[in-house]
Amino acid sequence: MTQPLVELPTGIGFFLRNMALSTISSRVAHMVDHGVGFAAVGTIWQDVSKNKQPISRWINTPVHAKLILKAMALRGLKVLLWGYPMKGREREFVLDMGSCADATVIGTIPDPELRSKATDDNKNKHIDPKELQSAIDHARALMWELKKQNPCWLRLITSFGIPMGHPTMPWASFFTPQVVGDPAEAHAGVPQLYDKGLEDMIRGLEAYHVMGADQLLPAGGTYRFAPDGSTPRMTADELDVHLGRLWDLHERFGYHGVILWSEAQVSKGAWKIIEKYAGMSW
Repeated sequence: MTQPLVELPTGIGFFLRNMALSTISSRVAHMVDHGVGFAAVGTIWQDVSKNKQPISRWINTPVHAKLILKAMALRGLKVLLWGYPMKGREREFVLDMGSCADATVIGTIPDPELRSKATDDNKNKHIDPKELQSAIDHARALMWELKKQNPCWLRLITSFGIPMGHPTMPWASFFTPQVVGDPAEAHAGVPQLYDKGLEDMIRGLEAYHVMGADQLLPAGGTYRFAPDGSTPRMTADELDVHLGRLWDLHERFGYHGVILWSEAQVSKGAWKIIEKYAGMSW
């Protein structure tokens, strides 16, 4: 369902994980000094324990998150919130995320990839239609809860960059919910393209459009997956190639910025590359 376009953050932004209190001001200043224009602050992470009981843990507690928000606002950064929701706990997730907000927050970026899929309980590659419908209903519930929490917030959804590899994720329900009344859609998709090559970037961006994402804000990476399973930081040259691909595609797919995972993983020499792309006319 097509909806009016909204003004998304532009240029280069970052996902922020936990920040030690003593480093908040200096790290925020460092981003601004290198041209960063926006950032998303981590909030709540819903999960299950080893014995399958629902649990929650804070990426940044509400008090801690608001200190980061204040530092960002003082330096002119646009502010969003992100977190991991779990299906069936949408209202709790949104209330917890909202407890981290202040008046400077312009939107939210839930990442439903961990606990929002329909599950193959019997491990036989067959998903019960009722389970799939449940996942769809909970995806819609998340969007409605976000809209009720603050109708003025941008609602962005970030998840796997190649959707076709995750067929039990209720993708379209985040972007085109068929419900009576005013649809609480996500305003944009944030495909996690991290260290993807050009061909996979195109596949992912095209898929998000097909699923109903009217706008895009790609999530790039500052690290790469190594053959040994580690995730070393990208060198300056590697990051230049990566951001160059995202830059080359921005007119084709109509986006005007990227958000990177994450500020804490930028290698020292790569900050000059951040500054280079932050200075471009996205």
